[in-house]
Amino acid sequence: MLENMKLFSDYNKNDLMLNLTYRKSESLKQETKNEVFRVFEENMRHLYEQSAVGWIKKEKWDELFDVDARYILAEDASNVVHGFVHLRFVVEDNQDVLYCYEIQVNKISQSKGLGTFLMKVAGTHRFHNGFSRSCSRVFDVNEEAKSFYKNKLGYVVDPFSPTGEEDCDYEILSKVIKSLCMSCFKQGHTKLLLTKIPFYKDIVVSSFHCDHCSNHNTQVQLCDDIQNRGVTYEIQVKGQTDMNRQVVKGQYANISIPQLELEIPRESQSASINTIEGVLQRVVDGLEQDQTARQFVDPESYEKVKQFIKKVNDLKSAGTGFDFILDDPSGNSFVENPFAPKKDENGKITHYIRTVDQDSELGLNEGPVQHDAVTTADDEEDPELDFKNEVMVFSTNCPSCGHACNTNMKSVKIPFFKEVIIMATVCDNCGHKSDEVKSGVGVEPKGVKFTCKVTSERDLSRDVLKSETSSLCIPELDVELEHGSLGGRFTTMEGLLNSFMEGVDHLNPFAIGDSSDNSKLQKLNEFREKAARLLELKEPFTVVLDDPAGSSFVSKLDEVDENLTEERYERNYDQNEFLGLNDIKTENYETEKMLKWLCCICNHSLQAFNVQQSRTVIILNRHRKPKKWQDPWNPYQGRGGLYSPNYIVPIFSEELQNSLPPEVRMRPVKAATINDPAVFYYDATVQKLINMVFQGSKYNGRIIVDRMLCEIKKEQVRKYWQTENEEERAKIETNPVKVFHKAVENAKPLIGTYKVWRLGSIHQVPIVMTETKKLFFALRWLKLQAREKDVQLKMPQSLAQQVMMMYRNEGPIIQKRDELHRLAENNKSYIQLRRDAII
Repeated sequence: MLENMKLFSDYNKNDLMLNLTYRKSESLKQETKNEVFRVFEENMRHLYEQSAVGWIKKEKWDELFDVDARYILAEDASNVVHGFVHLRFVVEDNQDVLYCYEIQVNKISQSKGLGTFLMKVAGTHRFHNGFSRSCSRVFDVNEEAKSFYKNKLGYVVDPFSPTGEEDCDYEILSKVIKSLCMSCFKQGHTKLLLTKIPFYKDIVVSSFHCDHCSNHNTQVQLCDDIQNRGVTYEIQVKGQTDMNRQVVKGQYANISIPQLELEIPRESQSASINTIEGVLQRVVDGLEQDQTARQFVDPESYEKVKQFIKKVNDLKSAGTGFDFILDDPSGNSFVENPFAPKKDENGKITHYIRTVDQDSELGLNEGPVQHDAVTTADDEEDPELDFKNEVMVFSTNCPSCGHACNTNMKSVKIPFFKEVIIMATVCDNCGHKSDEVKSGVGVEPKGVKFTCKVTSERDLSRDVLKSETSSLCIPELDVELEHGSLGGRFTTMEGLLNSFMEGVDHLNPFAIGDSSDNSKLQKLNEFREKAARLLELKEPFTVVLDDPAGSSFVSKLDEVDENLTEERYERNYDQNEFLGLNDIKTENYETEKMLKWLCCICNHSLQAFNVQQSRTVIILNRHRKPKKWQDPWNPYQGRGGLYSPNYIVPIFSEELQNSLPPEVRMRPVKAATINDPAVFYYDATVQKLINMVFQGSKYNGRIIVDRMLCEIKKEQVRKYWQTENEEERAKIETNPVKVFHKAVENAKPLIGTYKVWRLGSIHQVPIVMTETKKLFFALRWLKLQAREKDVQLKMPQSLAQQVMMMYRNEGPIIQKRDELHRLAENNKSYIQLRRDAII
């Protein structure tokens, strides 16, 4: 153990040069055992003789060197024991406890800090191996040991200590943490308990208590990592059963109740384990806390809060008629299903891909992300590498013990199906094994649904490839696992059903353990018995695999298989949203964007377009049936118009003007509006900035940008007249529009990244940006950075400052450009995942 903690392997202080080792009692030599017992007898014999237990040498020898005993020994170069800690691993009240039976220091080495150091090593061992708490036993007459534990190490009397009982002359102390009480600002005690909700997650329960003001608080922190997707629970509360649902609220979760117009942000209530009724009660308690003071300070607010509290209490008493929505972008929250193992009748679970802002809140995109799979340029150019036929190995952490281990990944082509990626992980520390199968290609045009009737052992031996996007349903059991519940795996039908049973327990963590009631246990036992009968083929049953991505596969036993049905279907909107396909647009992107811009000038919607021999034909729709004589270049024609049908709307782009047909180019043009620029002063980049920064109207945006150009002009002219050298003056650009263009060119990123979901995680894939995308990033950075200004600084001045820094190729916007370039450089190994070279 101490090999992994180099800082605790030696003790070189106060004239002591000792080496620390961790050993089992059975591995100790006889000379070492004699040394250990000598130190123990020298320090403790007189205390045992005063106790009710008495001193019996043989019993103490057997206790010290029991087969379960573990030791941390402090020895010098001559193998003389100067101190030791006797540890044991016990289970108390279903908790893993590190029990410190003895800590002894040789008398010649006492008062030199060795005992404190040994207990620090033991405490590090506790946290390193995940023990919930550490305990020690101390005699009542040993005041020196009590002072050492309580004053130096921060131990307190454990709740399970038999203090005060008859015929008991010792007490049990446990480790607590001193914390500041936010009520009286004095020192209180915090106890940490590392526990596990069955089939759910590891959590840390922290309990705070202040002896001075009796203030107490309990919080929950999740130990698991942030999940790949966020989760939303939508519960329709229809009775007391729904009110009693267990709710695990994560650190980043928000709760809302639309009927009350109530939203509980993550800052208002910390992570906790509660029920829906308890969440409402906690809202009431929080509002009533300051009602007494609010009654005198702000009577109007007092009455409003009082009415709202009454509404919450009425809703809580009725226990029906409202929706409970829990949204957690980290994916670490949970709401109990009281109908388990059946499908939740009153609830809906949605897993979604987080937005950029949500990733920022979770701290997932702060700076360049380092990946184990990043390769160098030499690796990419090595012609001997063959990723298709080689097994790739990368480092990861064991999901069971957290120890570092390796994951093997291999790309495999399944005949008559597609290419998949098989990932396997084996932990050498705890022996945990896991495997997963992921699709190696894109999403299929249609979803697939397999319906398999299981009537014989031959059907149980079918090969099944279940992707991570597939759901699993068995109608005979009236139960269904949603998309992605079991992950991806390649197995047989029997193996899938066994994993299915484990998945039912995993998705219903409150169905077992001390939090469940007899009805839930009986229901779950009946379900297991029925499932066991189906697996023994005493009854025929049906297995339904529904995969909207079309990446699952079930093998046929014969050329014509009557027990297997395959159905291809068109995905609906919710399924496309789950796969992240609704926001993807890859065809005719640039052309459609140009035409939409032209239609925005005409204030009409684009109905259809067609490109024929460099001439664009546009069909405009006025939300009514078009007449035969309607002119597409004059959408404003009609009765009562100021212009005749021969007039067309103004077009300010010289490129579009030159592309007009000759018969249209010679027609008269309507007058420009107040927001339209004159052709001579028209600048597309300046116009885009106006559209970005306008506040309330485009007229205000134009004033802001014009004043920004004036500030730039003043700054450049001031520099011009302060410079006496004519050569230096010639280098100073006084045209503010040219300065603005040069600044934007400096801030444009050359390459960027976009997110791609592969192998169970999100990768930042490098791309080459188009000119439109480069301009968008530069102007967006300029707008956002200008808004982070001093209160006394106006928006035009802030814009001018940022533009001048961009012009000199410095400042925060240039740093953002460089950070984006570094991010793309660090993720260049994922360039093979890009959908296209340029977007």
